[in-house]
Amino acid sequence: MTATGASLAGHATRLAVLPFTNLGDSAGALVSYRKSVEILESLTRKGATNIDYLKNLRDAGHQTALLLVRLQRWKEAQEMGQKVLDISLRLVDLDPNNQEYRILLVRSYHVKGETVEELAGLARWLETTPERFGLTLEDLAALPAAPPVVATSP
Repeated sequence: MTATGASLAGHATRLAVLPFTNLGDSAGALVSYRKSVEILESLTRKGATNIDYLKNLRDAGHQTALLLVRLQRWKEAQEMGQKVLDISLRLVDLDPNNQEYRILLVRSYHVKGETVEELAGLARWLETTPERFGLTLEDLAALPAAPPVVATSP
C-alpha cells in the first residue's frame, strides 16, 4: 500500500466515525458512512487483496449496516450486511489461519443475522397486523414517520 493509499483509507474510516460529528443526525451520519464506504470501495478495486483496505471497508460497512437497521431501512441494511459478510469471507480466504479475520467473520454473521431477523420480523408483522386494524399497505405507507423514542431518566 502506498503512503497516500494508507492515509486515504485511514481518513475514510475516520470520516464515518468522528466522535459526535453527527450526534443525533442519523441522515448526516449515513451520508458520512456511505462516503467512507465509497472511498474504500474505490481503493479496494485498485488493491483487491490489500488487507488494510478490506478491513477498513468491512468496518465502514458494518457501521453502515447497523445504522440502517436503526433507521429501519431493512432492505438496504440486509444488502450492506451481505457485503460485510462477503468482505469478511475474502479476508479469511486470504489468510485462513488469521484469528482476527475469523473473529471479524463471526461478527459479520451477527450483523447479517440482525438485518435478516429484522427484515423477517417486519415481513411477519406486515402479513398479519395491519389487516387486524383494517389497514392496507398503502395506508401504512401514507402514515408519517414516527420520531425516535428517547428514554429519559426521571
